[in-house]
Amino acid sequence: MLKPLYDLRNKIADFTQIKNKPLSGLSDPKWICDLACLVNLTGYLNDLKLKFPKQGQLINDLYSHLKSFQNKIRLWEAQMLPGDGYYFTTFSAYENIAYA
Repeated sequence: MLKPLYDLRNKIADFTQIKNKPLSGLSDPKWICDLACLVNLTGYLNDLKLKFPKQGQLINDLYSHLKSFQNKIRLWEAQMLPGDGYYFTTFSAYENIAYA
């Protein structure tokens, strides 16, 4: 859902500039960095969501999917703290953005 916004952010910024209604977030590197992180996170959440509605799944399967996702979150946290954004490909392009 956020991926199209991220992909078209420059065209949207140009369009809003032409219409004299600029969006400040589209030119703010920190905001774009946050958007990039959300793009990756929502992609992973959508993948998880697609595993649940399958017919005939046992509760054990659902529990496995949830535990697996929890382990992924722990892995991401461990990798993101020192600055490794390997699993966050969109976000990793902005790893040099400093937060105050």
